[in-house]
Amino acid sequence: MHFTILLSWGGTQLLQGYWWIPGREEQELLGVLTLSDEGISLEVSGPFLDESNFGDLSQIDIVYGLTSRGQNVTNAESKVVGKFVILQNCLQTGQNLPFGNAEIYRQTPIFTYSALTAYVTQNTQYLQDTSLTFNEMRVGFSHLPEFSLTGNRLVRDQHTLNKDRGLDEIQVTYAIRSLPKATVDGVSFEFDQQVQFSGDRIRKYAIEPKIELKLRSEHPLSTSEWMSRFIAPLQHLLTLATTHVNHLVSLRAFHDANVETLEVFASGKQIDSPLPFDVITQDTIKWSETGFPAINFPLFDLGDIEDHYEKVLQRWYSLYDKHRPVQNLLFGVLFASDTYPEDRFLNLARALEIYHRAKYPGGQMPKADFRSLREKIVGQVEEQHKVWLQEKLTWANELTLQDRLVGLINDCGKLQLPGELNISSEALGRIIKNQRNRLTHYGNEKKKVSSSTLVWLSYLMEFILKALLLRELGFATTIIKRDPQYDFRVQKIREMLEDSNLN
Repeated sequence: MHFTILLSWGGTQLLQGYWWIPGREEQELLGVLTLSDEGISLEVSGPFLDESNFGDLSQIDIVYGLTSRGQNVTNAESKVVGKFVILQNCLQTGQNLPFGNAEIYRQTPIFTYSALTAYVTQNTQYLQDTSLTFNEMRVGFSHLPEFSLTGNRLVRDQHTLNKDRGLDEIQVTYAIRSLPKATVDGVSFEFDQQVQFSGDRIRKYAIEPKIELKLRSEHPLSTSEWMSRFIAPLQHLLTLATTHVNHLVSLRAFHDANVETLEVFASGKQIDSPLPFDVITQDTIKWSETGFPAINFPLFDLGDIEDHYEKVLQRWYSLYDKHRPVQNLLFGVLFASDTYPEDRFLNLARALEIYHRAKYPGGQMPKADFRSLREKIVGQVEEQHKVWLQEKLTWANELTLQDRLVGLINDCGKLQLPGELNISSEALGRIIKNQRNRLTHYGNEKKKVSSSTLVWLSYLMEFILKALLLRELGFATTIIKRDPQYDFRVQKIREMLEDSNLN
């Protein structure tokens, strides 16, 4: 049986080997690849090209590497034990050139490169395809297990003890429920469940469920396409559902042509087994071994949508295409916990305004009526003032931010935010509009509010945005009250509105 061993990228990893650029395999360089929280860095002993051509190679698209205990790693006949590495989007970040007396000058210069992405595979012969497109991605998120494995359980646990050897025999029945599948835009979505056993066999053992999402396309896609079109929306959906930021903790890529042939000894048959690329980015390095708290109060989990999982997923991807700028602003705020309060507030206000524009594209009156009115007004002024007045009236039909906020608060009517905050939706919209204008146009400093006030107003806008997105998914807006922080934050927002003069 063939097992794929996942690489561990927690902490700092060093991969030593030989490195070269495509088409110049004969000019391999000894070097060390460092994978750490600070990113992906490669140090090589010398330039990839001679000094006369070096100036054109400060940025290199692809670098190949092979880690090995052998001597000539590019010789296919040599016995190579190692991993094949592809570094993408490399940029020279430093060089250590020797100088001084003749003895020192004979030392080899060290060149340092950073890379945005590293691909690592056990297939040391995969040297031809530089397109880096893949038919399948297997993705792990930090809170995916809590979202999807709520129905799995330990049914029976029997073990035999031996006083000398500890655990002699273990018989465990672990119930794994079947999880739904879906297809979105020609890409299939499937949960890949695994169970791992660990323990010292003397005092303890443990059952640890593992789960990934397997995304498959018949047409190979680049990593950036997978990330922007399919993985990022999943990350946003899980973050919305679980009320916790979902970090990308593992990413493996598969290409249908990248396989190895294995012999099945029992039957004498041969099968083609796909070989993975471990896709390493700064995110997967940083979060791969970080512990995350269990989730007790998600807005919804897989069990809540299991009967119509595919429809919900399809609707979410449609919603992502429709409101991509809104989601980028909202989830950008959630993922960047160290954002300045002013930036957090402005981004959420922008998200609400953009959401309303996309959902309600009309103005204060029908366009034809507005054009007629504008022409009538412009026609009453002297000729030399008509161009100026025409420009001033260009956006006169636009709804104000306050109008848009009031409309969106009313869309969340069953959430009853005005009642819970003891303030009308019109006053609430005016307060947010005024603070946006003061931050954008540098209004009266005497009316400037504190950072804490902006924080609580930001939480209010965050709740509204989440409720609107959930509403479009088919949930009642009141589901937002299942957020474990909802009651506390609403109370603090109400106290802030009562104690502050925000008008």
